[in-house]
Amino acid sequence: MVLREIVILRMGILSSFHPDQALAYADEQVKALPGDPYVLAARAQVLQWKKGASAEDIQKARDEALATMPPHDVRIHRMMSDDLVRRKQAERGASLMLEALHEYPLSAGLVARYATAVRAVNTLSDGQKDAAIDSVAEPLLRARGDDPEVLLSIAEVYRSSHRGDEADALERVIVDRQPWSPAAEMLAYNAIFREADERHGDPNPEVRKREERLIRDFLARPCHDYPVIVQSAYQDLFLHARRDPSVSNDEMRALIHGMVGDGRSPNSQYLAAAVELANRGIDFDEADRLISLGAAGMEKQLARLKAAFDEKTFTLAMDNQRARILDARGWVAFKRGDTTTAARHLEEAHKISPGDASLQYHYGRLLEARGDVAGAQREWALGIGSFIPNDVNDNYLAIAEKYKASHGGKVDGLDAYITSLKPVEDAASRKTKVLAERTKEPHAAPKFALKTLDGRNVSLEELHGKIAVVNFWGVWCGWCVAELPELQKLVAKYAKDPNVRIVTIDNDGDIGIVKKFMAEKKYDFPVLLDDGYVSANGINSFPTTWFLDPQGRIAFNKRGASDKLEEEFTWRIEALK
Repeated sequence: MVLREIVILRMGILSSFHPDQALAYADEQVKALPGDPYVLAARAQVLQWKKGASAEDIQKARDEALATMPPHDVRIHRMMSDDLVRRKQAERGASLMLEALHEYPLSAGLVARYATAVRAVNTLSDGQKDAAIDSVAEPLLRARGDDPEVLLSIAEVYRSSHRGDEADALERVIVDRQPWSPAAEMLAYNAIFREADERHGDPNPEVRKREERLIRDFLARPCHDYPVIVQSAYQDLFLHARRDPSVSNDEMRALIHGMVGDGRSPNSQYLAAAVELANRGIDFDEADRLISLGAAGMEKQLARLKAAFDEKTFTLAMDNQRARILDARGWVAFKRGDTTTAARHLEEAHKISPGDASLQYHYGRLLEARGDVAGAQREWALGIGSFIPNDVNDNYLAIAEKYKASHGGKVDGLDAYITSLKPVEDAASRKTKVLAERTKEPHAAPKFALKTLDGRNVSLEELHGKIAVVNFWGVWCGWCVAELPELQKLVAKYAKDPNVRIVTIDNDGDIGIVKKFMAEKKYDFPVLLDDGYVSANGINSFPTTWFLDPQGRIAFNKRGASDKLEEEFTWRIEALK
């Protein structure tokens, strides 16, 4: 059992980074563990990540896994249905779940998965989707409607289907009848997430306070059944509180204990907690202990994942990890007054990872303490970018503090001052690097024919003869959302250029989510809806942007977010003219 789990885990990790290696490894394990349905199912999933794999081979692999499944064991159905939905083959996924429900019609988990698959079937109307979901949800409610876990599951199904009133009714039953049940606890926690989703990063203090109140109400419950979500709630509150001067040291200690006290916290949280203690000038020994725990956990985590990375990628991950640990140790030493140790650690961290914003802030403070205020401000200026809002960017706040002190408390001209601090050659050197990324031997982009938000069809052929920008994104992707304001500016910039076409392909899977987001943000850039194209072509990094030449070839392939999107995308477009 343990061997099987390790094998499947390694297949999953490899498939994300090295699909060819993953398939070779999967084939080896199918021979080593003959007839194991889960290994066969994992191989089928790996095969879907491989570019060029035929639909016939993928289906054959799925059928082989299903055929070896023991009677009445529907776990493979569930596993494959989830995978089919992710790959925009929801109709087949729904069919598999319906087969599973014939065996276990009163399983709330299967009903929920069937509903997920049905909602993703683009050929069904909303009414048809609701009818299909009700056909399995209503018998379950009649048979098990007194079980709060069942009520919670179906309420979530209704809410995800935009049937909020019906979801609210079931949730009221849970709270009225069993207010301290695990289901009621999960409801309180879900309310926090709904509030966070509603605000989409809105910096409005009142909105933030409302979310904070929900977290505090959740933590104040007299009993908890899910330690993991309690820990997550403490983490959320910690992120709210660490910039709030009204939060006392004792309260911060309590938040940190709740966030990391059980020893199961993500490793980065130990470092964040240690830095916050240092910022407050308290509990330095505890801060050192937390850093040691985080460092040990990071080391174990990377050791487990080593087999999934090539040497270059693994070395980069190790370096980034080491830089963050050194930075935390250096900052604690700095706030403690041990400038010798602080300098050693912070200088080494800066050398390893010079472009990390949090590291730049700490290194700048070291320069400032040495009397090099100009050097400190130059360092902070480089740590200011579009992905960390200025009101929570320590680099921006540090410069603003200095600027206001020397300008009578005014901020007029602050942005221009920050720009003046950055190296003059910055744009020129960046442009050289950006254009050097042009593909030496461009290949044709895979063909697509996708629907827009208003139901029109757009194909790759329509982009031929033009310079085309194809951006892959999703509302779920924070980095994608952060760069959309600049993408909107780029679209407006080239709106009247007949030789340039800019489109985006959304990967959310729910057109309602995308439409709501676009309306709220008042964006009007073109959005195409993914139908499986993204996963079929191995796009697993978001955002990703292709720049196609007039022959339809991928001349630039930009993976990851862009700090200066409008400028750098313009360079690529103009280079292709």
